[in-house]
Amino acid sequence: RFERWLGDDVAYGDDVAPRLDAFAWTLALVATLMTVTLSLVVYGGHPHLMDEVGYVFQARTFASGRMTLPNPPVPDAFALYLIETGTHGWYSPVPPGWGAFLVPGVWLGAPWLVNPVLTGVNVLLTYLVLQPMYGRRTARLSCLLLAVSPWHLFLGMGFMPHAVTLTCAL
Repeated sequence: RFERWLGDDVAYGDDVAPRLDAFAWTLALVATLMTVTLSLVVYGGHPHLMDEVGYVFQARTFASGRMTLPNPPVPDAFALYLIETGTHGWYSPVPPGWGAFLVPGVWLGAPWLVNPVLTGVNVLLTYLVLQPMYGRRTARLSCLLLAVSPWHLFLGMGFMPHAVTLTCAL
């Protein structure tokens, strides 16, 4: 049964391009659905950490087509971690990369969906990276472990940039 699920352990080599199969797609879908469920049920689709609030604020600012927003009437009443007021307006001082990745989610009205999708993409990319080096069995086993990893799922349900960092690394 183990061999039927995970396949043979023959490495493909450099001359054969890696390809995704139903096993990898199924694991990616399972990981995505689990993180979507966790994001909605546990997090309610909202940021909970102050860092996450700063990232979503920055994404909403970018989605509006601006780099900064006008300062609030009473800036001290809106003093938040990772959200600053200055002479040019109200902004988040964090690097802009993750905020830019969140923009499509903001446009769709579902920024909570970006990390779950990236979680599934990471499973697929892991398969594509490992398959030519170690063979189908090792790639499938690695993807299975990644798809059910509690830490991977936890990071995929929130608004932190860890999932996109793994995506870019893969």
